[in-house]
Amino acid sequence: WMRERVPEHMVPVAYGKLEALPLTPSGKVDRAKLPALSAEATPRTSAFAAPRTPVEQLIAEQWAELLKVERVGLHDNFFDLGGHSLIATQVVTRLGALFGRELALADLFERPTVVALAELLQTPGKADAVKPLPPVVRTPPVDRLPLSFSQEVYWSPEQGGAESAHNASPVVLGLGGMLDVAALKQGVEEIVRRHESLRTTFATVDGRPWQHIVPPGPVPFEVEALDSLPEAEREAEALRRARAQMDLPFDLEHGPLLRCHLYRLTAERHVLLVNMHHAVTDFVSFSVFAGELAVLYATFREGRASPLPELPIQYQDFTRWQHAWLKDGALERLRAYWAERLSGSPQDVQLPLDFPRPERESLRGASLDLVLPPELVADLRQLCRAEGVTLFMLLLSAFQVLLARRSGQDDIRVGFAHAQRPRPELEPLIGMFAGYLVIRSQMEQGLTPREALARVRTAYLEAFAHQGLPHTELVRLLPELCRIGFTFSDREGNSPQVPGLAVRPLMRTRGWTLYDLKLGVSDAPQGLIATLEYKVELFRPDTAAALLQEWRQVLESFRDAFSHPTSRNQP
Repeated sequence: WMRERVPEHMVPVAYGKLEALPLTPSGKVDRAKLPALSAEATPRTSAFAAPRTPVEQLIAEQWAELLKVERVGLHDNFFDLGGHSLIATQVVTRLGALFGRELALADLFERPTVVALAELLQTPGKADAVKPLPPVVRTPPVDRLPLSFSQEVYWSPEQGGAESAHNASPVVLGLGGMLDVAALKQGVEEIVRRHESLRTTFATVDGRPWQHIVPPGPVPFEVEALDSLPEAEREAEALRRARAQMDLPFDLEHGPLLRCHLYRLTAERHVLLVNMHHAVTDFVSFSVFAGELAVLYATFREGRASPLPELPIQYQDFTRWQHAWLKDGALERLRAYWAERLSGSPQDVQLPLDFPRPERESLRGASLDLVLPPELVADLRQLCRAEGVTLFMLLLSAFQVLLARRSGQDDIRVGFAHAQRPRPELEPLIGMFAGYLVIRSQMEQGLTPREALARVRTAYLEAFAHQGLPHTELVRLLPELCRIGFTFSDREGNSPQVPGLAVRPLMRTRGWTLYDLKLGVSDAPQGLIATLEYKVELFRPDTAAALLQEWRQVLESFRDAFSHPTSRNQP
């Protein structure tokens, strides 16, 4: 009955009967007194509806694989099944390639069920006139290859200085259990053999940088034993040494651009530092690295050969594809969109500073963490499902509302990195694919939470539909890039599941930051962990703490406003 009257994302997945709504003294719904609901406990009026056509079956199979669920029915909602922004991008990328047509991210948000999306894919329309992206194919190797546009961001003529350390992507992991060090090292070496990007160096010829791929060889993998120290001091010393390693520069011309350090605390406790330069990796790539390492470690520990198939394409094939795609009209289209989108953009967000901005800024930074409890996170996820948005959009909306409130500005822009892997064959590769997008939203005083959320949703979907503009072109349109950044990870990608080992992330921050402020949110068993990085030359720790608490309060105001539909509470 409801599917005939409301959009799919508004159809309830669970319900229960109440004699009356519990209210607070102020007349709002008292959510704490509402009984818990679950889809499993809700009586079903219809059985599981299996896909009926080949198109529906193909969509269901892709969803099941990416969402890691056993089966997907015709009317299952993608976001109710655990879909988030990153998986949504993979879905539209894969389906677009399979059906030979361009599928927008907005299409999935507007049609989040198998039956609705299948109807779109089987309906001829203007999307058929859009030229689909060509596949990335293997190309013959060459001695010199230009940089990809994503790599250009991280290359500079002054290679090897402190800047190269700041352009790294270090991950520090705690390993519990009996570790086979030889199998771990062998696993890392096999990954480097498989992925040419991890064997790439960068040289300058006639003033122009070029990629050069070197043959497989030994990988820097140092092991330090700390078991001579008092046991209570060992982990802290390992983290101190790891931070010192993270501050060492990379030599982009000679390499290597991947370094590993293992610190032995006891026979069953180790700390592992994996540090890669951003010219050869991005945030999605570490998930690929961790997944392959888990498989290879288990295999090599048992003395077996690698079960991983050889990669059909490499990063250099993407580089050539990207240059050809942009030359084939994409660059002009993207440049025109972003020129219009960013036109009239005012000065960047001007937050009140605790200290005057120095003429020559450093990158010295610090950070503070805030844990959003599971109860609040559950409410926020339910809000997202009801409004047809992702948690990324909701968290960013609250952040932009906070920035508008603190700065007194209405025109708010925030920068963030996104995966930018526009073809499915790029999913298993390690390399620098990530791009930079700007979310510009009007956040004038008096907006309701629903209005603020709708504006960020629209801005995000439009930005995603126009991804791929090279960083050099974006800088021409917006000389002062965003001083405020945002990141969100809806999975614990830095904690791979390794047989026989308990893996946990350590050292979430690096002691420096490229932004005045950057809010990063990641999923965790205890809820969501929000980490606010800030420049110590501009902000005091108590200011950063107050910003985090105020952001949480904005999120709570969103939750409360949506729990009382007649309210027009401002966030």
